[in-house]
Amino acid sequence: MTSSGIAIDNITWDTAYNTVAVDILRNYGVGTIIHSDTVWSGAPVIDQNVHVMGGVTLTVQAGTEVSFESGKGVILMPGSRLNVPGSKNQPVVFQSTDSTSNPWQGILVKGPGALLNFRHVIIRDADKAIRVKKRFELTLENITFINNQYALDVRNENKEALIQFAKCKFRESKIDILNTNNKKVQLAISHCIFENSKLSSFNNHLQLINNTFIGTSQISSRQDILILKNNIFYGMTEHLNIGSPPEIYEIQYNCFSSLANQERLYLNQPGNFSADPQFVDEQMGEYHLLPTSPCIDAGDPEADYSQEPVSNGGRINLGCYGNTAEAATTVPKNPSTRKKPIVTPQAFELFQNYPNPFNPSTTISYQLAKAGKVELTIYNISGQKVKTLVHRHQPAGSYEFDWDGRNENGAHVSSGVYLYRLKTGTFVQTRKMTLLR
Repeated sequence: MTSSGIAIDNITWDTAYNTVAVDILRNYGVGTIIHSDTVWSGAPVIDQNVHVMGGVTLTVQAGTEVSFESGKGVILMPGSRLNVPGSKNQPVVFQSTDSTSNPWQGILVKGPGALLNFRHVIIRDADKAIRVKKRFELTLENITFINNQYALDVRNENKEALIQFAKCKFRESKIDILNTNNKKVQLAISHCIFENSKLSSFNNHLQLINNTFIGTSQISSRQDILILKNNIFYGMTEHLNIGSPPEIYEIQYNCFSSLANQERLYLNQPGNFSADPQFVDEQMGEYHLLPTSPCIDAGDPEADYSQEPVSNGGRINLGCYGNTAEAATTVPKNPSTRKKPIVTPQAFELFQNYPNPFNPSTTISYQLAKAGKVELTIYNISGQKVKTLVHRHQPAGSYEFDWDGRNENGAHVSSGVYLYRLKTGTFVQTRKMTLLR
């Protein structure tokens, strides 16, 4: 067994929350009980479900990469705590041992009293990254969700709930909140980025303030209260699927890059408009605004903008960087070297990188015959994912991206042969390259 704890074998475990081991066996299957405060570090591989008991804290140190085998995950029993104090330079990663096969299960918050303390965490390739049952308060900040079937899955059974997301990124990861009773869920999301990620919320109170929605991201909801302000919706044919207007709603001061029927219904509301938001470099995920962007100083005139630079104007900016110190950033931190599409290519193709062999960096080029979701991924020779360079919707055209020989966490990888794969629609092509240190 590679996870910390003891194996369950015909024992009972009494806690202040009246949880016994036989209930764990019946509900979640054989696994590992963490019965005292435990610390994970390094690169643990988890091959069984991990049950954190009431009154116990599992801490995952900054820089740790936790890999779960298929179908395995962490279950936070009532009164337990998962403490994950990552940092910007040393995030904590929860991932699958093999992202190409069945996903790992995710983290189940089994309230009441189970606590999540997350900072700078990356969760990828899970079935349900975070699952919540009977939970009345959850706050997540600086979390990146990548390629999860669901980033958050809530089945509220008998409690009022408050769920807050701030400064998070959702990439190919859905949010699904279903309220099965008359106890309302309040979902507040601010300063987040959604890339090809759908938000579904029914019979709840939904508030979306200063977010950026990219590609096929969509809001599908039937709400009692719906507040949408200072958001940017870019690159989608239909941004909103909300049926009849809720009893209470404010859909104001939003930028829509294109308009479907539902968006047209709200275009006459205060501050809503249709325009290109003029991102610095959307292909590289740089969603800061150019100086000419119509989204600058276009937000709710009553909203706080005190965190924006003094030179930035007299109203809050739209999008995920509104009322932040980054609001006036107008140049990419990592400028894209991609070729601007001039003539639409007639075929899909992934070209040989140049130079090859290389040290310290190389350029990878490809062309797209039509628009679609694009994945450009680096693997080691064993087939393990090293770095995702592109994972977003792109127009037809020719592109170039540099790889600096670092993995997802910014660490240099060793010399050797690496594979890079382009996938878009049914087209898949893989080539080899060599890194010499």
